[in-house]
Amino acid sequence: MDSYGPICFAGNFSETSILALDAPGGLPGDGEALGLAMMTYKFWPAGCELRIGFQSGSKWQKDQVKKYAPEWCQHANIKLSFVDSEKLDILIAFDPNLGCWSRIGTDCLQYSSRNLPSMNLGWINETKSEDNIHYIILHEFGHALGAVHEHSSPYSQISWNKEKVYQDLSGPPHYWDREKVDQNVFQHHTLPSVQATKFDPDSVMLYNFPASWTTDGKGTGYNTKLSASDKAFAKTCYPADSINTGFISGVLGALGFR
Repeated sequence: MDSYGPICFAGNFSETSILALDAPGGLPGDGEALGLAMMTYKFWPAGCELRIGFQSGSKWQKDQVKKYAPEWCQHANIKLSFVDSEKLDILIAFDPNLGCWSRIGTDCLQYSSRNLPSMNLGWINETKSEDNIHYIILHEFGHALGAVHEHSSPYSQISWNKEKVYQDLSGPPHYWDREKVDQNVFQHHTLPSVQATKFDPDSVMLYNFPASWTTDGKGTGYNTKLSASDKAFAKTCYPADSINTGFISGVLGALGFR
């Protein structure tokens, strides 16, 4: 089996209200095409403070999250606070048997409010390289902020060798059936329910696919850092001129979460 980068499960999604940036600092159509697919109706309020807690994990694992996740905040007007509190917006577990995944944006509240993990970082351990850890944490927190997989863009033109992908992902460490592979790898957001422009091959939200997974022998790179498009996504969706709305967990009741 050919080597490929970490594959995460980002939870179920709907195509309603998906948007992809094509203009840094503005609305789609205002500038150079960038391209990053996102769920606009699952964004957190810009300027808010997200309370993040851990359900498990060693001090070393928690320190990795605290080190890398705030990189998004250098571009997004949002604050990540790591707290010991019953009121959490994002709850992280490190179950090695459950891989790596995150719920999308405010979907996290449906789980954290019931003391259920909204994110799992099961592959964060001391055997992994620094680049690998960096990538995993940035990728999963991208989901937590509302970003979806870049290869799901309607303008993604990856020529899949589907049987090879099914074969490889049916084994360890994923053990995915065809339905889950279809959902996380092959499913595209479609127009007109999605507004999207340029596919970003450098996005941290793009999986690292081997050439053998494609019929044209073109794989994708291993992107361990935020791309220019990722940064523009963060700045536009969480603009710096927004008023700080405080803690999200404080308005759980108003949103219907108990």
